[in-house]
Amino acid sequence: PDFSETGDAQFLNGALTKDVRQEFGADLGGFILKDKIWFFGAYDRVKINQVNTQLDLTTPVTFGQEYPISYFQNKWSGKLTFNILQGTSIVGSVFSDSQTQEGQIAIPTGPSPFQYNGRRDTGGPDYGARLNQLFGSFGIFTFQYAQHKDRYATKPDGINVPSIRDYTEDPN
Repeated sequence: PDFSETGDAQFLNGALTKDVRQEFGADLGGFILKDKIWFFGAYDRVKINQVNTQLDLTTPVTFGQEYPISYFQNKWSGKLTFNILQGTSIVGSVFSDSQTQEGQIAIPTGPSPFQYNGRRDTGGPDYGARLNQLFGSFGIFTFQYAQHKDRYATKPDGINVPSIRDYTEDPN
């Protein structure tokens, strides 16, 4: 009912399963050599398991069916700072936001799980470096470099399982 705070949990008499999200992480930083070299590192793992229920009335073959899906992300970062000379510093950093999705990777158009199951890998690492040089009290020189790597790879569910996707539409 409206304003009951139950959302769509009553759909199909409570047949929907609960979404589960697990997340943990750690970080550490400090100096390696006092006033010369500093470090920082962090890691975060996110795992999500859920069941999507097909509620699209335009696909009556799959209406009300449940399709499992899971995500996991390994997020990490690292940074090193070197104070080489007074007024000269070099900073290097790296981080990643890669994600893997398993289960439903396409909108189901039929009851066969071969039409929607698979694995999708996205995201990737980023790298950066910066050099700062002070020139007395009147100037600073900065040089920076950065690189981004990304991926978007979709694989069928299993090596021997065909991946079937029909994107044709009825002209009527």
